[in-house]
Amino acid sequence: MCSREDKGFLDSHLVALKDILLNSAGATLAASKKSRMKCLSQIASKVTEKEEFLTTILPEVILCTKEINEETRASAYQLLVDLADTFVSSGGSKENSIAEYFALVLAGLAGGSPHMLSATILALGRLVYEFESVLSHDLIEKLLESMTVFLTSKSREVVKSTLGFLKVTVHV
Repeated sequence: MCSREDKGFLDSHLVALKDILLNSAGATLAASKKSRMKCLSQIASKVTEKEEFLTTILPEVILCTKEINEETRASAYQLLVDLADTFVSSGGSKENSIAEYFALVLAGLAGGSPHMLSATILALGRLVYEFESVLSHDLIEKLLESMTVFLTSKSREVVKSTLGFLKVTVHV
């Protein structure tokens, strides 16, 4: 429905589709999450109140980076990057906009579950990889300081994600 060639459908039903997708987040089956990520991507590119929409869907997108289905994970990672691009294009300097977007993603580190922490760390790693040329040294330093705390976590899932993040950051 969201990937139809007829973009007029999406434009004419944007508000209804947005409301349906936002209200059905908790009832989504694992098999439909890939398609859901693609729909959210199409809607994110069209919606006018980008920051409000982005903050609403970001936790779900971050959690989808840990899905079992590889295509769902790939769609979630691509949506993370697309949302960052959309956020940057909405105004301001690219460096400041990326820093604001990273701050929104960093909020996921406040989530108490190891699964959410791990997903957020993986999401941050992908974003560092994608936007390495735009990131300030202060932001990278702040991210590295935040990650060192998670190296001592009792959760293997969190430590593994943190090591992956550090590997990406050192490579970049």
